[in-house]
Amino acid sequence: MQQAELRRQLIAIQNNPVLDTYQKSKYAQSLFFSSSSRSPTNSNTFSCSSQPVYCTEINQRRSGDNLSLSCEHYRKSCARFQFSCCGVIDPCHRCHLARNTCNVRPPQVSSITCTTCQTSQEPSAACKQCGTRFANSYCATCKIWTDKEIAHCNDCGFCRVGRADSIFHCHTCDACFNIEVGKVHRCARAGLKDSVCVLCMESVHTSQTPSSILVCGHVLHTTCIKTSLQQGQFRCPVCRKCMVDMSSYWQQIKASIQLQPIPNNFFPIQLGEVVDSMYGEFVPTSYADGLYTGELVWGHTQPHVHTHTQTSSTDVPSHTHTHTPSQTPLPSHTHTRATLHESALRSKKHKVSVMCVDCGHQSLTNFHVLGLECMGCGGFNTSRV
Repeated sequence: MQQAELRRQLIAIQNNPVLDTYQKSKYAQSLFFSSSSRSPTNSNTFSCSSQPVYCTEINQRRSGDNLSLSCEHYRKSCARFQFSCCGVIDPCHRCHLARNTCNVRPPQVSSITCTTCQTSQEPSAACKQCGTRFANSYCATCKIWTDKEIAHCNDCGFCRVGRADSIFHCHTCDACFNIEVGKVHRCARAGLKDSVCVLCMESVHTSQTPSSILVCGHVLHTTCIKTSLQQGQFRCPVCRKCMVDMSSYWQQIKASIQLQPIPNNFFPIQLGEVVDSMYGEFVPTSYADGLYTGELVWGHTQPHVHTHTQTSSTDVPSHTHTHTPSQTPLPSHTHTRATLHESALRSKKHKVSVMCVDCGHQSLTNFHVLGLECMGCGGFNTSRV
């Protein structure tokens, strides 16, 4: 590269108002490296102009590639888009928006440069000078060139990835979806136009990353959901409902609970409190050698325990005797003094009240350190109430 041309490009880089000091330094170094590594025979392969040359373009020139890879967003054979809104040159409109150089939305492209013949021209599908087709797909409305199949949606106001016959627009969600999910599509709780993925905080309406509507109605990026599941987070970050079907995992928890029962001494029984037993409600007043003595309300089942005949509400029996149960059940809600073994009180002592996050059902369930099962849907996405 001639010294005059090199100096002209360095001045253009330094005078570019878009670049900061670090970017100017990096682009200048890349320009020097490109100039020193290029042989004299091919020094004029790429024509130069007074406009700044960006680092992505220089790297592609140095590697011998064309400029179709100069933009990380699109593969195309045209580069150096000049935007009429502010006159700045960028590889594509997404790069232009990322720089925040102007407030015009959407940015308008006034001219492009063919990477084959370096001819600057108005936006079109092919070069008017050499006939090179810039990309497989071109949208004249959005001024997008890409090798992917795209379809412009008038309702969304921009292009979507995919064929026109493979997507449909949901007016409730205000977004386009694949036609294959049309039969099972569940609308989001709110329109997607102003929605963001709460995991990455990127817009789900304009993002190129595919999005998924969860069972709860919230929308997240598909890749964010996959990453969250790989990290063991299966709940929606907004409402805490399950993002996927967890039935197989719930069965594993149930099997683990059966193999690891709660020890008998896990819950101490307080004297004077009403506890459940296999015979009815029981209020223990004393404890000795694994036996609780107190007031028992019999249900329809007569206990096979040591009991005392109650003479008055204040009498305390001085001795015990073995009571042989009769064949006829005692009347319901019979109050008596009784002595029960602690194992008879453990059967229902582990009951706790839970609220299911998934189905909203409140139930009484057995306590276990591995999880609290919902008696409505059988899931373990619950919380104590």
